[in-house]
Amino acid sequence: MGFTLVELLVVLAIMAILASLLVPALSKSKSRAQTISCLNNAKQLQFCWQMYADDNNDYLPRNWTVGTSAASCSWIQGNARVDPPSMQLSNIKNGVLFSYNKMAAIYKCPADLSLIEGTKVPRFRSYSISTSMNWRDAQCTDAREATIYKYSLIRNPRPDGAVVFLDEDEGSIDNGAIGIYSKKDAIIRGREGYWNVPGSRHDRGCVLTFADGHAEAWRWSDSYILSAKPFSFTTAKDRDAKRLHEVVPFEY
Repeated sequence: MGFTLVELLVVLAIMAILASLLVPALSKSKSRAQTISCLNNAKQLQFCWQMYADDNNDYLPRNWTVGTSAASCSWIQGNARVDPPSMQLSNIKNGVLFSYNKMAAIYKCPADLSLIEGTKVPRFRSYSISTSMNWRDAQCTDAREATIYKYSLIRNPRPDGAVVFLDEDEGSIDNGAIGIYSKKDAIIRGREGYWNVPGSRHDRGCVLTFADGHAEAWRWSDSYILSAKPFSFTTAKDRDAKRLHEVVPFEY
């Protein structure tokens, strides 16, 4: 016996309701899977960072920049935002960390859908290293090494609370360094701010790694960071800026 028109409409209505209930759940599952994958990628990069220090007398990988591009002796090279696609993979391969894990995919957050400027090609890199970890705006010919850039001297905060890699916002990323002001910087300047901006791709959150090797996914508490621009100031009420200040070493 076949369905009447009314019965068919009832069945279709039930299917539509079930679909409307299922889609958000599937979307949330996909978002959770991307966050887990991003955490894994960032943690792999963190392992490379640590192995470099182990192999180089405790010195941290250079996180040096020349303007908006990473220096040629840095952990990464070039500019992730504007360098042409033909350069993007070599920028990763020529970085000093690549020999420790030769999978270029770990440099990219799976939730990062941004494109190289002026192209329809997806970007190759989503992560940057905090400027507190061996950053200098210097050419590689300036070969001086400062002892403050040794791993064993990360003390305030200690390695389990000192941020290294951050998933950077697509409107902020360029060279390999992400500037996050320390608590001391904020006190000196008298206000909170965003030198560069962490990502918010993971349900209004970001993936971070720490110098002891662990990785975390942070969800932002306030709306300020979601619309922040590089070199912009925020308010004293911004809990996210204050939280970030706490994980940036300000003395060794």
